[in-house]
Amino acid sequence: MVQNQASVEPDMTQWTSSTLFFVSDVEAAIDFYIDRFGFTLNMRYEEEGRARVAGVSNGDGCAILLTDQWPDKNGTGVLYTALDKDEFTSLKRRLAEKRVQMEDGFWGRPLLVVTDPGGNQLYFPHPGEVEES
Repeated sequence: MVQNQASVEPDMTQWTSSTLFFVSDVEAAIDFYIDRFGFTLNMRYEEEGRARVAGVSNGDGCAILLTDQWPDKNGTGVLYTALDKDEFTSLKRRLAEKRVQMEDGFWGRPLLVVTDPGGNQLYFPHPGEVEES
């Protein structure tokens, strides 16, 4: 009997992924994501009493690993996160209350752009606004 090939392949829905943000100061990055975005600190790796890697998340769908282990990559991370209209409006309000600098951007549609202390960027597309071609 021949077994169905699809039944023996791994279930791709079980993957866990994280965005890597390269920073020079992991402690400052932890503070930014916890204090400004309300993220939770999930893990922390230290060497000689200094944080080298930290994992932060905001619910199940947004995990970021902060690391200072590749200094030549500092500030090169980008996280693109689409939110519904209510969550987008709430996020903008919370960031304004926390005095987080926000900028307008564009990547096929208007964006709200936040740059963390390490230079990494978070892109939030404006809900419902798509550039017509």
